[in-house]
Amino acid sequence: MLSQAQLLWLLVLWAPGSSGDIVLTQTPESLAVSPGDTVTIRCKANQSLNVVIADVLAWYQQKPGQAPKAPDLSWIHPAIWGPSPVQRQRLGH
Repeated sequence: MLSQAQLLWLLVLWAPGSSGDIVLTQTPESLAVSPGDTVTIRCKANQSLNVVIADVLAWYQQKPGQAPKAPDLSWIHPAIWGPSPVQRQRLGH
């Protein structure tokens, strides 16, 4: 049986030409999960995000003692998340 892994999810935002700082708040900040667990991670911005800005949001996963990396989110249903960057590339977007 695999031991629990402490996962820290970082949300990164790049907003060129934005008129003010966009602050993103993630809840929970971190959580411990086991394979097969269902988790919910929420993110809230302090202001409205337009489509261009929202398109450059990315989730990163950081495990203890490791550098952050982009997790594979392709399994998330597109109606919830939208196509992954790889899927968008394949679709010609």
